[in-house]
Amino acid sequence: GKLNEPGKLNEIDALGARDEITARLLWMAEAPLTVSSQYLVKLGTASANASVSKLHHAIDIHSYAAKPAEILRMNEIGVVRLGFDRPLVATDYAGDRELGGFILIDRMSNQTVAIGLVDSAAAPSPVLAVPVIPRIPAAKFILPPFLARSGGAFVRRLGASGSRRRRDFYKALTRDAAERAMLWAVVFLLAGSVTLAFAVTAASLLCRPVIRHLLDAIWQDTPAPAPRTAELKVGV
Repeated sequence: GKLNEPGKLNEIDALGARDEITARLLWMAEAPLTVSSQYLVKLGTASANASVSKLHHAIDIHSYAAKPAEILRMNEIGVVRLGFDRPLVATDYAGDRELGGFILIDRMSNQTVAIGLVDSAAAPSPVLAVPVIPRIPAAKFILPPFLARSGGAFVRRLGASGSRRRRDFYKALTRDAAERAMLWAVVFLLAGSVTLAFAVTAASLLCRPVIRHLLDAIWQDTPAPAPRTAELKVGV
């Protein structure tokens, strides 16, 4: 715990002293933290003058996501770069709590303004990186030949725009949609189940062509009644 004491320069050089660190800060003072602010840092048993050279980003306390910031207010967490006026032995807090934790002290009031953890991997901020999205040319959608032919035939069967055949088709389509909506509403009001209402409506939609085909077949097989001829009575 005495590695950072004055007079231990040889041991400090052997371990790797730092005059700058990246750290996570919990700001506790009423006055916000700003870049270039000067403080006193206490790390282990050593102290030095420290200045905030960069505020990388703040951290949302609810989602833990990084967000851009120019200052840190009371109870906010941020990632900063601190510079020291003399080298200090500091390691990441995950590897050594004694040499990875520190406090910042206001030099005028002598009050602790922040608690910090050394974290070299905390920067750069992911929110400051602008992703480059490659531009992909728009693809042309081409219908298969058989769909194009069937679609063209359907349009021709509808007739020209404004024709009677097309108006009749739209009229039948609207009537069918209204019937389906009415069926859905009736089933829902009677049963109180949205699922059942959709199921009955879908069943009606699927079964209607089959029923229509069966009725057409029945009426086609039924012989038409012979026309009745008028009997003429001739008086004698």
